[in-house]
Amino acid sequence: MSSQGTPVQSRWGDAWSLVRARAAARAQEVGLPTNAAESWRYVRVAPLAKPPATTPRPLTMTGIDALRLPGIAAVLVVIDGVYRADLSNLGAIPRGVRVDDLLAIPDSEGRALCDRWLRGMDGCDITACWSFTDGSGGLRIRAQGAVEQPLHILSIATGGVGGARVVIELARGATMDLALSHIALAPSRSSIGVDIELGDGASLSADELQGGEACAASQLFSGLTAAIARDARMSWTTAARGADLARFTADAALIAAGSAIALNSVSVLDGARQSHNHARVSHRVGMTTSQQVFKNIAGGTAVASFDGLVTIAKGADGSQASQRNNNLLLSPTARIDTRPQLDILADDVKAGHGATIGQLDPEELFYLQTRGLDAALARAVLTRGFAAEVVDLMRLPACRELAQAEVLGSLGR
Repeated sequence: MSSQGTPVQSRWGDAWSLVRARAAARAQEVGLPTNAAESWRYVRVAPLAKPPATTPRPLTMTGIDALRLPGIAAVLVVIDGVYRADLSNLGAIPRGVRVDDLLAIPDSEGRALCDRWLRGMDGCDITACWSFTDGSGGLRIRAQGAVEQPLHILSIATGGVGGARVVIELARGATMDLALSHIALAPSRSSIGVDIELGDGASLSADELQGGEACAASQLFSGLTAAIARDARMSWTTAARGADLARFTADAALIAAGSAIALNSVSVLDGARQSHNHARVSHRVGMTTSQQVFKNIAGGTAVASFDGLVTIAKGADGSQASQRNNNLLLSPTARIDTRPQLDILADDVKAGHGATIGQLDPEELFYLQTRGLDAALARAVLTRGFAAEVVDLMRLPACRELAQAEVLGSLGR
């Protein structure tokens, strides 16, 4: 598809068609997940059999403008899985950054991407397959040097199903800040795959937000794969409201000494919403660092889970890994499951993990009430404080403020 949503001939159309066909075959092969699958055992999977049938609706520029983050001029718009260059603010793209429609990149580069996707297809679950089969390509971002202004990828779902791939490549020594927003305006299913390659000494900081007026009736599948080279660093922080079914996956490889990754996430759920995090981090060599902080707050009949695995390969001595999952239950009918895991094959490492599931501390509630807060406000103070640890890690002020207003704001004042 073109940036306006009309068919175009890809420079590497045959290879892309092959990828989509293989993804469709893989989706047929694995079928819809059930709770018998280990990676889906905690998920309420019934929504998968009923993709939203809402007809996509047109968006005006005024409607898009209302969803932009203040203070970030460079906005890249994706609507129902289609990259819309005509609705993006390409004139504000900072120096050192190049943005392309994925299907319009040079033939050799497109074919190399397809080869990589095909090699990994046997490990894809059905939601990753949908990012190919439900979509029409996506976009690629390439950065060199120190990018002085952040970029904002605004992914809007207006109904039906959509899928896209976002490729982010940072050259040696490049640095960039990124915001990624998932907005559901009508019941929909969105499958977004983000492929990241960081060159030696590169640094990427990303803030991811999920919400929208129809998120409670929508499905969102956001998948991240990353290869992090020597002395490169990546930070990815997510704040989410959950959905009828939301699942965030991360698969990151630390492939050279000095590489580091930090994954942080908070989900605040009410009603019957779901949010599930599935994280995999691989220390393939020594002297690498990973840090994870995942938090869930669930009320009503909401369901959340964390399934995390850190692998430290044989010979990857000097690696450091930290994995933490803390969870807060606000009602007796909500459910949170946690499965932190370490697989350590090296001898000299520093690694630890931990998980907690609990309710608000009655003594802390009592203390706040003795200081003049009513019960509801005391609960709000404690729950907001619990979640704020992750929100405060967001690098971009506009993302922090929106997360505080829409994600933490749902906890009351």
